Amino acid sequence: MSSTDSFAHYPDSRPSSVFERFGYGREDILSRLERNWYEMFEGPNKIYWESDDGLGYVMDTGNNDVRTEGMSYAMMLAVQYDRRNVFDRIWGWAVRHMRMDRGDNAGYFAWSVQPDGTKNSLGPASDGEEYFAMALLLAARRWQGDYARQARDLLDICLHKGEPGQSETTPDGKPNPKFRGRTMWDPDNHQIRFVPDVDWTDPSYHLPHFYEQFERFTATYSETDRLFWHEAAKASRSHLANAVNAQTGLNPEYADFDGTPHVVDWGEHTWFYSDAYRTAGNIGLDVLWGAASGDVADGGSAADGDATIGGGASLELCNRVAALQRFLLTHDRTSVYAVDGTPFDEITLHPVGLIAATAEGSIAAEHADPDRFPDAKRNARAWVDLLWNTPIRIGRRRYYDNFLYAFAFLALAGEYRFEWDDRADSNTNNDCKEN
Repeated sequence: MSSTDSFAHYPDSRPSSVFERFGYGREDILSRLERNWYEMFEGPNKIYWESDDGLGYVMDTGNNDVRTEGMSYAMMLAVQYDRRNVFDRIWGWAVRHMRMDRGDNAGYFAWSVQPDGTKNSLGPASDGEEYFAMALLLAARRWQGDYARQARDLLDICLHKGEPGQSETTPDGKPNPKFRGRTMWDPDNHQIRFVPDVDWTDPSYHLPHFYEQFERFTATYSETDRLFWHEAAKASRSHLANAVNAQTGLNPEYADFDGTPHVVDWGEHTWFYSDAYRTAGNIGLDVLWGAASGDVADGGSAADGDATIGGGASLELCNRVAALQRFLLTHDRTSVYAVDGTPFDEITLHPVGLIAATAEGSIAAEHADPDRFPDAKRNARAWVDLLWNTPIRIGRRRYYDNFLYAFAFLALAGEYRFEWDDRADSNTNNDCKEN
């Protein structure tokens, strides 16, 4: 089966295609989607390999390790492309070689391991867990199976680890991974932590559109968890409005919960650099999924920062992406900048990823306030055209760039989905209801 065959199965249910509205032909779009899968998973410049035990992993070719970031991203691509065999191999590899079974981080996944499965770290990175959970939930909606239970188990650990009253063993006598450790989301402010052991965050980890799907999912079994995810989506949108500079649209890699750039002692991360590029694309996908859900109508005035555009993303966040697109079109986009636009004497490590995520942000930027951003639609089109005319990256640093590239193409094609047909709710809910 062609990797894009599945896209033709649900032509009436897919979200709006920005590419098609901008004049790109459907067959050309599908061809590019097909090519992206081939380049990343099958071709001579692939980043995916299968192991002797029948499982599969994704290599960070720039750092020669296997990361939860890339493994969970690859699972998300596999479910979007309807490649269940690849999905199962990657998830199986992650469970076998990355999941930790003892200590404070039991139940979480080691964020970096060697291709032979040796752990480089005994700590997790929270973006991996949230992508694992979302990919598993979407797999349940697309393929049914046991994925919903596994998503539930992982989300349960992320929210309830170390809570008072947790028993040391599970009812069947196994060690309880929730007995020790810390949650990945702060229980009071509902924001995702960079890692469980710290009380600050990474703006690019904030995925309110995921949390709305977690809210829908957990509503079938836990009102407490449903309410948490409802608040988490609101908290993340509020955080992003604080973290992303209103004039430049730039955001730091690391931030305090109030959005202030966070200083660490292992390098510079207050700048707009690699992690930070993802934020614009995340806001774009938030608008796309919100519009597809039909939960909230388009609307909102420029004076109302809480007004929403086709879903949960606020008008002010759309303005932030429009500001970013304008800034990077009028400044050297190969440079690295402080959040206020002051340049550093550095060049970007991931230029293709920057283009891709900023172009994906066009889904949001199109909705910016026309009085404040009269150039927003023109700039959004310029970024989409720039992405279309930018080839997928080759060479050592291709791993990160090409994930952002693949995600952007899916979103702009209207093919980055959270469900595929009318049976999605019943499939998911039946898998996770209590017996």
